[in-house]
Amino acid sequence: MSRNAAKMPVGATRALAARPFHRGIGYANCWEDARILQQALEPQPGHRILSIASGGCNSLALLASDPAEVVVVDMNLRQLQVLELKMAAIAHLDHEDKLALLGEGGEHRRLQLYRSVRPALSPDARQFFDDHPDILRTGLLGAGHLERYMLAFGRLLRLGLGRDFVHDFVRLEHPEEQARRFAAHWQGLAWRTLFRVFFSRTVLERAKDPAHFREVTGDALGDRLRARAEHILTALPMRENPYMRLILEGTFGEDESGLPFYLSKAAQPILASRLDRITPRHGTLVEALNAGPFDRFNLSNIFDWMPEGEVRAVHATLGTAATPGARLCWWNTLLTRRMPDLPDLEAMDDLAEHLLRKDRFIYANFRIGRFRQA
Repeated sequence: MSRNAAKMPVGATRALAARPFHRGIGYANCWEDARILQQALEPQPGHRILSIASGGCNSLALLASDPAEVVVVDMNLRQLQVLELKMAAIAHLDHEDKLALLGEGGEHRRLQLYRSVRPALSPDARQFFDDHPDILRTGLLGAGHLERYMLAFGRLLRLGLGRDFVHDFVRLEHPEEQARRFAAHWQGLAWRTLFRVFFSRTVLERAKDPAHFREVTGDALGDRLRARAEHILTALPMRENPYMRLILEGTFGEDESGLPFYLSKAAQPILASRLDRITPRHGTLVEALNAGPFDRFNLSNIFDWMPEGEVRAVHATLGTAATPGARLCWWNTLLTRRMPDLPDLEAMDDLAEHLLRKDRFIYANFRIGRFRQA
């Protein structure tokens, strides 16, 4: 990462970056649906894209659109190191070894595979993974704070429903059959209670960070998330849902349909040939916006973490960082963040609502904006 000047977060973000969730790997995966990200942004060849790193998955997936550059920013250096290891696996390993290194099978070979890609990492990334071989042995894809929390939820479900039932359920292709099995074997008091407790404010704040939910008002957070989960489990095909498959089984599965796009066999040669278009940047979103202009903005769920004053600072900078016709999108876990009040920016609420119904994870809100052409 030496070719990019690493700027540490400043101001209000510095305190957030120092919290435990952001000192380690917060996210080993992106939980924002890459499929609806592509449909929301419609990135075009030659675009310059700004993308929040998170687990790196969606920044890599955006390379499929043949952009000129994807600037990947995160205030947590560990997230950029996760991205580095994924890039090294895509560039230097075949498909099966790539999956094995990152956590899908091949447990006995992971340290050996790591040693083969280690020279491609920056010194800081090498030092981090050298110092944490447990992450490699266990598998990077399950190593984040959020992943450990979600995988624990999946283990409880397998315990209650039975491993065989869950195995069969996540391979269903028809929502009608999913809805039938859900109603017959799953839905009930135990399911509602589990969600209410496991996704209560108290447990969520322990699993992630109180700052993530500081702006969320009201209680019954588990019930609100459960409504989204039930829609996903009964209305969207499970077989092609990598997010639910990882939670419910602890793995993406043995077939291509369960893999996120950036890990698919078909995507590997395309992404490998464009990895040099990724520009990682350690710092704040405002700092990255100052390196504009950009044609597309993948803002992940970053506004979940920001106090209102900082959100306004980002909004003010967006207008100067966007090209005419630029698009932006973001998710919110539970709260709703308004579209920036900028004269040339229009909200695409109908499209956002349509895509949220197809979103394969339990985010409650999705926003898309488009800057008018000059």
